[in-house]
Amino acid sequence: MAFDPTKAPVDYILLAGKKSPGIAEIDRASSLRTWDERRGYGLSGATTIFRGVRLAHFIVRLRLYTAVDFASWAEFAVLVQRPPTGERPRQLEIWHPILEDLGITAVGVEELGQPVQTRDGEWTIEIKFIEYRKLQPALSRPEGAQAAPVDPVDRRIEELAAQVQVLSAL
Repeated sequence: MAFDPTKAPVDYILLAGKKSPGIAEIDRASSLRTWDERRGYGLSGATTIFRGVRLAHFIVRLRLYTAVDFASWAEFAVLVQRPPTGERPRQLEIWHPILEDLGITAVGVEELGQPVQTRDGEWTIEIKFIEYRKLQPALSRPEGAQAAPVDPVDRRIEELAAQVQVLSAL
């Protein structure tokens, strides 16, 4: 189901099950696809080869306003801090309706910005994420443009009409 902010606004993300502090804003989340174009010498047009879905890179901005927001940030920040030397960074489950619509369910932290005062009484922290998704085979060549779907009832009528023609020819 597509996200409708007019009916049920969501101003937070869930990261590893923890609710983000303040007001969360998602920016530049997208579903990127890779295609190869193959052209022939002296020919017009091209064939396309689907190479797969690329990983999304997006930003979550947390706007903090109150002492409660900053106290919540101190707890939440543990999730996005730099991993200790010698340890691998963890991939984290993430949820927001916008990300859910794009199929983004897990992320790694690419960059954590400092708190910046963006207005009087408002501090903003930017967190850049990269989507995490296991590898899957994806190379395929389209068979052509898809026509309108055939109605199964119409298909059955055509099959029966063909049978009637064969029987009437006997």
